[in-house]
Amino acid sequence: MSPIRFTVAAACGLLLAAATGARAEDYPFSGLFVFPPEDAAAEDATLYCGYNFFAQNPDGSYQNYHLDLPAYEKDGTIRFLIYTRGQCTAENGKVETCTPSWDADKSLPVQDFVDVIKEIGTDRVVVSFFDTADDARSFFATGKPEPGGDSTYFRCPYDAAAIARYRSDTESTLSADERDKVVVPDLDDKTRANLSAVLAAIRDGK
Repeated sequence: MSPIRFTVAAACGLLLAAATGARAEDYPFSGLFVFPPEDAAAEDATLYCGYNFFAQNPDGSYQNYHLDLPAYEKDGTIRFLIYTRGQCTAENGKVETCTPSWDADKSLPVQDFVDVIKEIGTDRVVVSFFDTADDARSFFATGKPEPGGDSTYFRCPYDAAAIARYRSDTESTLSADERDKVVVPDLDDKTRANLSAVLAAIRDGK
């Protein structure tokens, strides 16, 4: 999966409960990010921001959004619909636990996602996921057990001010499987053109 806070349907659905000794406003990272497919080419990573993003807030809360693709394909309307909300915490600023509080697809189980933050850069955040919080804490403290691999959240090429006019409180009506086709699309020529056009419109405020 790819935790939902971070995309690909509840498997793409997310991470991070009041960290011991840390204030909510001290969350390790915040902003608008995308969690592209693990096999996405590096140069394509932020292209996916045209169809989806997640907002990680300074208080640890998060929301996931996807483009209202039918509306866009009908008349060019750019509107992002919310499909997940939740809360994350970061023990020692490193061990994250994210708990979804609401999902547009009510059939999905409530599931925590746990990771260790390995790197916070200006354009990306690298994490390693674990099955349990105890495994994540052990890795943070001792380097064992080793994770299956790293995952990367890329900062989108727009900020909160730029996306504000396109970001709505309207709830998605798509099932998890349906929205996966939006947030993790096949990058054919049509989709690439759509993604590029959406990002250009957001950049230019159109």
